[in-house]
Amino acid sequence: LVLRFYCQRAKDPQNEYLSNNLFVEYPDALGKWRILDGFSSYGPVTSLFQQVATRLPKDAYHNSFRLRFRCPAEYRDTSILWYLDDIYIGPRRFYEFYLSPREHQSVVCYGDTSKYRMKIHNIGNGPDYYNLSVQSSSWPVIILDEYYNRKISSVGPVNSGDSTAVTVKIIRPAYAADNETNVATIRVSSSRSSTYAYFTTQNIDADFYDDFSSGQIEPDNWRIIDNCDLVCS
Repeated sequence: LVLRFYCQRAKDPQNEYLSNNLFVEYPDALGKWRILDGFSSYGPVTSLFQQVATRLPKDAYHNSFRLRFRCPAEYRDTSILWYLDDIYIGPRRFYEFYLSPREHQSVVCYGDTSKYRMKIHNIGNGPDYYNLSVQSSSWPVIILDEYYNRKISSVGPVNSGDSTAVTVKIIRPAYAADNETNVATIRVSSSRSSTYAYFTTQNIDADFYDDFSSGQIEPDNWRIIDNCDLVCS
């Protein structure tokens, strides 16, 4: 059996710096809740619903099975709003797949690029081909084969139970503004059915700064930058 649903991460402009993660959980036969899937509140915010599909593990098969979507927010009001739709548990479709990872984030310096390895997992009942396209992005995007040798717009065949990988390359253009954030969305669709999914990246220009007008550093501005120097002037 598979769990399939649609999920969207949205931001509440009234609470810019507060956040909450989303967890999909189920109890095993002993009643202990286990995490089946999870979504970080720091991921890309888009207007698209992302299709999520995953197999139920063996310890989910019992007569007291339940499913819950949990947001352990630390604050009463949070900046991230989660929307869920069309939740399905049942037999897998003949053409069924999922992406890993579904999304990624990185900091990109001037004149640099980011490369992401995206895997397509075929959990359907037969071989399939997949079409690849750039749904949206303000920065240039190139889809390459797994080994960066050539541009591609499709992959396959991928047999049932197997997977294949592609590379998504994001280029930070010269016209990007300081501290600009670009969200790129890649659409992956089955060539033999209407099944599709999105891979979303969030790329942030590396020229981060705080003006210290409030007398303090905003931690969210620096949470994903490693090995950086703090310069005060």
